[in-house]
Parts: sequence; C-alpha cells; structure tokens
Amino acid sequence: MRHAEFRHHRLVQVYDAECRWGPDDDFFQTVVDETPAARVLDLGCGTGRLTVALAAAGHTVTGVDPAGASLAAARVRPGGDRVTWLEAPRRCCPSGRSTWRC
Repeated sequence: MRHAEFRHHRLVQVYDAECRWGPDDDFFQTVVDETPAARVLDLGCGTGRLTVALAAAGHTVTGVDPAGASLAAARVRPGGDRVTWLEAPRRCCPSGRSTWRC
C-alpha cells in the first residue's frame, strides 16, 4: 500500500510518534502569526499537528487532506474541534481564482 502511514489508522499513530514538532513547524507558525487572526488553509494537513497549533494561536483554520485516517487522527487531537477538516482528493486545489475545483 503506497503511503500507508497516512491511510491506515494504526500507522498514523506511528507517523505522529516519529514526526514531532520541528523547525519547519516553527517557521510556518511564525509566518502565520505575523497576521493576527489570519484565515489559514492547510493543504496536506496530515494529522493536524501544525493545523491545530495555528488554531490554538487564534487563527481560523481549515485543514485539507486526502487521507481519511490522518484526518480522523487530526479530528480527535486536543484542540481539533477548533479546525474545519475536509477530506479531498489530491486533484482538488485552488484554481487561482476564488473557487475550488474538485
């Protein structure tokens, strides 16, 4: 199974244990925090580590990911109720306009 760590509920737990908060998360948190109460769209949000942190910092956040198991883990993460979660296929992406294509 390709990318099973994102699609299988038990492997998602291993992914979270192995991939903890790092310098890239610090970078994105700092960039978003430059705009108080920003609206954030996190494409490829995975299990929501950064997504939930951004919401906890007072931002309005939507997390989008194609992997249902990752989103299930994100939804139950403490603070996950502050985020709007969307499961969407990879081909869904901004078209450069104010609409979405799916």
